[in-house]
Formats: sequence, structure tokens, C-alpha cells
Amino acid sequence: MTHGLHYQKELLAKIAMAKIAKGVAWKAVVEGIESSKAKAKEESAWLMQELERTVFGFAKEKKELEAAYQ
Repeated sequence: MTHGLHYQKELLAKIAMAKIAKGVAWKAVVEGIESSKAKAKEESAWLMQELERTVFGFAKEKKELEAAYQ
């Protein structure tokens, strides 16, 4: 009977450790997703700025070329 009780306590300890590991892993996944979202948002903002600069540059160049050929 003592052997069974020891086994049961050991099993409960392993289950508790597994739950803790699951919680830690889940937290890491959520933090990774949040980090990815933040990085994607930053990159999106940077790309929009680059697009605006490029469009502005093309518009400026177009005006200069139109003025040069008139």
C-alpha cells in the first residue's frame, strides 16, 4: 500500500510540473505573437513612410521633367 501512495504522490507531482510547463510554454507563445504583431506594425509603418517618400519623389521628378520638356 505504501508503494501505491508513493507512486500516486510522484504522479501528482509530475502532473503539477507538466501544468507549470504548459503555462510557461503558453505564455511564451502569447508573448511571441504579441512581439510579432508589434514588429509587423512597426514594419508596416516604415513601409508606408517609404511608399509616401517614393510617391513624393516620383511626383517631384515628374514635375521637373514636365518643366524641362516644355
